[in-house]
Parts: sequence; structure tokens; C-alpha cells
Amino acid sequence: MIVRRLAPDDWLTFKTLRLASLRDAPDNFAQDHDAIADDPPDTWQAALKQRVTYAAFDDSTPIGLAAYIADDPSRMSHRAHLINVWVDPAWRGAGRAEALVRAVEEAARSDGILQFELEVNAENARAVAFYHRLGYQTVGRIPRAFRTPDGFLDDFLMVRALDRT
Repeated sequence: MIVRRLAPDDWLTFKTLRLASLRDAPDNFAQDHDAIADDPPDTWQAALKQRVTYAAFDDSTPIGLAAYIADDPSRMSHRAHLINVWVDPAWRGAGRAEALVRAVEEAARSDGILQFELEVNAENARAVAFYHRLGYQTVGRIPRAFRTPDGFLDDFLMVRALDRT
């Protein structure tokens, strides 16, 4: 497996993985597949310029994604949001998600980020356990974080200090 950072020219790989994640787990992401599926290439390229995004590949096949977006205000510039974490179901269970998250964490550290924050569906026990195993702590619950056709879903807010081991 290869994990590497995506550049704006990798927009088609990003689009492929992002849309696959939204089809696979629509309740775990804020974006809606149908709302972004037809976005033009420049929209996908702009997204890659706004965030630090890594993809995992098996040979040349893209199999997973993880990214972060840093906070802007100077007093919050040490914080960033871990987003878009997803691995194709056929490739789960062999450390690929951890490799992606660790690559994104290392990139963030190199960029001076000291703290990662994330939101995760409170009903996604596998993801919650995964983040706990990686050192993330649950610090709160966001009621009604997502509205779905079946009602509302809560999110857990999780945090990990990247400057501590």
C-alpha cells in the first residue's frame, strides 16, 4: 500500500474516493453524494487546495482517503479538523485507515498543528473505537448534528493533542 498527498491535479482520484465514501456511508458525512457528484473539475481542485488530503493506493487503485483543514484565526492556528476519513470496505481491517490518519497527522505536525479535532457519528461504534485506539478523546456530543430522511443523528466531538505522545 502507498499513502501519498493529493495535489490539485489529482482531482479525479479525490472525486472518485469522495463520492465512493458518500455512497458507502451517507450517514457518516455532512456532504450529500447527489449534491456534489456533478461538480466541475475546478471545484474538486479548489477543495484540494483548501485542505491537506492523503489517499491510500493498492498499486494504482485508490482505496482510501483522509484530510485535514486548519483553522485560520491566529489564536486558533494550532488547531485543525480531521475530515473525510474513509477506506473502501473491501480493504478495511488491515491498518489502512490508521496509516492514512497517521500520515495526515504527521503532515499536520510538520505544518505546526498541535491539535486535531473531529466529529464522528455517535452511532458508528467501529469508528468511535478506532479513534479512541488512535488516542482521540471524546470531549462532547453534538445533538442533531445531521438531518437524515429518517431523523437526526448525533455526533461525538473528539480531540487529540498531536504534540503529546
